[in-house]
Amino acid sequence: MSSYLRSVLLVPAAAWRIDARRAASAGGLLAGAAVAAPLGALAFKQAIDAVVAHAPLTAVVYSVIAAATVVVNLLFQHFAHFFYFELADLHLIELERELATLAQGTASIAQHERPDYADRLELLRGDTDILWAAVETHFQAIFIVVQIGLTAVLLGLASPYLLLLPLFALPSLLAGRVAQNRVEDARQAHAADARQATHLLELVTSPTAAAEARMFRLHEVLRRRQASAWERLRASLERAEAAAVAVQSAGQLAFGVGYAGAVIIAVRETVVHHGPVGRIGLVMTLAAQVQGQVGRAFGVVQSLQRSARSAERLLWLREVSREPSRSGRPRTPAPSRIAQGLTLEGVGFRYTPESDWVLRDVDLHLPPGSTVALIGDNGAGKSTLIKLLCRFYEPTSGTIRLDGIDIADLDIDDWRERITAAFQDYMRFETTVRESVGVGALPQLDDPEAVSRTLERAQAAPIVDALPQGVETLLGKQFDDGFELSGGQWQRLAIARAMMRSQPLLLLLDEPASALDPSTEHALFAAYTASARTAAAAVGAITVFVSHRFSTLTTADLIIVLRDGAAAEVGTHATLMDAGGTYAELYELQAASYR
Repeated sequence: MSSYLRSVLLVPAAAWRIDARRAASAGGLLAGAAVAAPLGALAFKQAIDAVVAHAPLTAVVYSVIAAATVVVNLLFQHFAHFFYFELADLHLIELERELATLAQGTASIAQHERPDYADRLELLRGDTDILWAAVETHFQAIFIVVQIGLTAVLLGLASPYLLLLPLFALPSLLAGRVAQNRVEDARQAHAADARQATHLLELVTSPTAAAEARMFRLHEVLRRRQASAWERLRASLERAEAAAVAVQSAGQLAFGVGYAGAVIIAVRETVVHHGPVGRIGLVMTLAAQVQGQVGRAFGVVQSLQRSARSAERLLWLREVSREPSRSGRPRTPAPSRIAQGLTLEGVGFRYTPESDWVLRDVDLHLPPGSTVALIGDNGAGKSTLIKLLCRFYEPTSGTIRLDGIDIADLDIDDWRERITAAFQDYMRFETTVRESVGVGALPQLDDPEAVSRTLERAQAAPIVDALPQGVETLLGKQFDDGFELSGGQWQRLAIARAMMRSQPLLLLLDEPASALDPSTEHALFAAYTASARTAAAAVGAITVFVSHRFSTLTTADLIIVLRDGAAAEVGTHATLMDAGGTYAELYELQAASYR
């Protein structure tokens, strides 16, 4: 099946899967409505012939039938609306649920850092209305196909030449597809501009950016850049729309010629062959219906084209978000404790085959129960190494082994259950404090006591004690009764969230205290280290943290200095100071600033 046909059939297949009863009802009612209009034209023709033949009773009967077909047409279409509008709502709910699943349901985060993924996701988010309307469009397509088919039969009975009339609609329909392609290509080509304009709008309306926007008088700059991005998109769409109008006009002109020819043929057949006068009325009525059908079909084809392009994006997103196959590789459960440690053997990584290496030939051994510090310049590969340990990415080369087992062979969900982490780009869950912290261990989400104990260990209890409803306080200013926290307070809740799991095998902290002052950070690391020591004693847990403040590094069992993607120095604080290398130089520079 071609990708285009798959895209066209995606929406009706989804509608049938969601609710076959509603789908069948809507399709049947629209098919009945489609039959009514052409039959009404035939009844109108019979009524005219009865008038000419001076048969008033027959004329009245056929007139009533013609009127009844109008009522049936309207009523059937009206009731069909109820069914396919309900289906459209259900389809939209399913679509948004699927988008959330595709965006967040993969083990890897690789697709989130791809520009083409971001572009198509932005377009697809804007296409939800199109895909909602696509349910109606596909049912309207049933209406059009049935109606045009029956109209063609009646025209053929009136005169074989009139069968050519629907063919004059083809240029119009093909022109509609060409025109829509031009517009969609323009949208795709300028998706980055649309994304930039949306981002700039979020900046000028975001409370987070309000202070800097005012301080640096950015509003006018941001407004101009947003206007410029929209102008590039608008200019491209305007050119595409102009070309589309020209193509569509040529198609409509072709149909106009065919319509005029149909009327001439009907009149000639009646005059030359002394046919029934009703034939002229039938042909003119059917030809007028064909004109309306072509207009409706034109709109349906345009909508089908738009929905097919949107469906193509959805199919593409499904393909990109599909997990890579690991056929033949076992799904080994994560161990209950670490006995030998984590070993990195020749680990290298780059984000794409064309990009530079972020990590190269990294050989490390992290002993069980150890506390490991990663340092290095920005871009040295620290956060990337954390991502590899979380299996957000797989190494491009080399392996990472836990107790001799490649972590790529571990069941990914089981492995993630045995990890906890606090990231520099942490989430601000605008929920209750209990939920914001409790999601770190979902089984304890509804346990206020467990959350309170964790807040104590994370030294975040004073923050919560000052809140009006304690752990049940709603956070975030987007709610009327929400309470806003400072950046440091949000970060301390993120660290508490990372401490919810009591006995993880791996504890990861990637610059988790960047918004905290040095004394608070030192105290917090002391508390975290104590928690890590407890986990180390129980299950041999390994703690890996990234920090630019060297005062937090001195107690680490192992310090790793990354430079240009490689492990340049490895040792304890004492051994690295004695070596007098990069670590010693950076430590002395930072220590001097505190003297």
